[in-house]
Amino acid sequence: MSKILKNNSNPLVAIELPDIGFTLPTSPDYTMNSTEYDLFASSDGLVTAIGNEDIIVNDGSFDLGISDGIDLIKGIFPSTVAITSQSGGVASVKIGGTGSHDSFGRLRVSDISNIFESTHSNSEQAEFWDMKTVGGATVTHHSQHSEMQLNVGTASGDHALRQTLNYFHYAAGQSMMIRLTGVLGSGKTNLDSCCGYYDDNNGLVFRVSDGVFQVGIRSDISGSVVETWVNQDNFNIDKMDGTGESGIILDLDKTQIFQIEYQWLGVGSVTMSVHINGNQYYLHRFDNANISDKVYMRTPHLPVRYEIMNTGVTASASTVSQICTQVANEGKSIVGDLINVVDNGVDTKAISSSSFKPVLSYRHKQGSLILTELISITNMVTTTDDVLIEVYIDATLTGASWTNHSQFIESDTSATAISGGRRVASFYVSKEASSPSGSFDSKFRLGQYIDGTPQHVTICAKSFVNSAAMVSAFTFKELF
Repeated sequence: MSKILKNNSNPLVAIELPDIGFTLPTSPDYTMNSTEYDLFASSDGLVTAIGNEDIIVNDGSFDLGISDGIDLIKGIFPSTVAITSQSGGVASVKIGGTGSHDSFGRLRVSDISNIFESTHSNSEQAEFWDMKTVGGATVTHHSQHSEMQLNVGTASGDHALRQTLNYFHYAAGQSMMIRLTGVLGSGKTNLDSCCGYYDDNNGLVFRVSDGVFQVGIRSDISGSVVETWVNQDNFNIDKMDGTGESGIILDLDKTQIFQIEYQWLGVGSVTMSVHINGNQYYLHRFDNANISDKVYMRTPHLPVRYEIMNTGVTASASTVSQICTQVANEGKSIVGDLINVVDNGVDTKAISSSSFKPVLSYRHKQGSLILTELISITNMVTTTDDVLIEVYIDATLTGASWTNHSQFIESDTSATAISGGRRVASFYVSKEASSPSGSFDSKFRLGQYIDGTPQHVTICAKSFVNSAAMVSAFTFKELF
């Protein structure tokens, strides 16, 4: 968004702003450089000239009124929408903006703390995403385009979706921001294509349904899932059909940067927007405070999802493109609420030299929307042999017996064999010694699959020569 000053004096004369040492000529219009924004925002003379309508402020597309022009110069970036009251009157109310403020109206001056980011330049990133296909649907990685393609045929019920294994955690009182890039497509009859921050029960969604672009909120606070959808022609900020303040017509057959910003605290506002040519354009805002007597969705802890489904027979095959994802907390990063530990106690596990044996595992309880951040792993060998330690995600455990460890965590020390899984760490412990693994620094967090099955992490070991005995411990943060 540009900041342009137009000389509107009558009679037309050069306008001096002595408090900042600037003179606005009679022509041409003056476009500020970004390095001058703070200078002009500090000018009382400029505010007075705008108020007297001697200077008109233009945002690069439109001449602004006095109040909006002053706000633009000061960096508030207002947008104006018409909201119809119950009595039928219409009030012009400033809402949202074009990116200078977060969802709590706080000027964006702090660093953004990424909770998660994902690209598909090199792989499908199966470490972070689960997928599901129904019928003739497929999901493929297209390395040339750095994207995942979710495809359905023409049959009713074809369904493809990708969802993050993690449910990302909201920090109370801080703005959350989710950015998603890809192509939803302009749609067709009996086709839904979606992306957003949601699961089957709750969340915030961009959707093209039967060829109509929509934004929506999904909530199960009533005990069943209820969806509130707003069609494009009813967006309350910019319809993106050429009639809005931006003048832009959104082409959903082209790549888009979709953005969701939300307050929660149970009752906050949700704003849906897009980024085009370096500018952020707000489409619609859902307001929830002072409106309902309940929270607007049951939980703010949600996954990212891309999805395409045939709700009936379609005229042709269809595709949703998934490119990049960012989930961010606007402010100081979440540092965790509780430190928790899972260990073997003083009961050693027998380790052989013939195969790896599981020593200790933990997982989240099914249905608990908790996020744990692994801090360290500690191992101690109590016998006179050296041991190789390996750590696996989602290995197959023989004889596991999951027991309650805490409100959100289950652990296993009973498994007798291990196979498969993804190895994420390996190190050695010498005879009759202990070895902490040190801190872990990874964006990987234990999560759950689309069907609700929780992931688990396992420490296993193999002795060098003889049998050995050892104990292990996980230390992790629980993020709420």
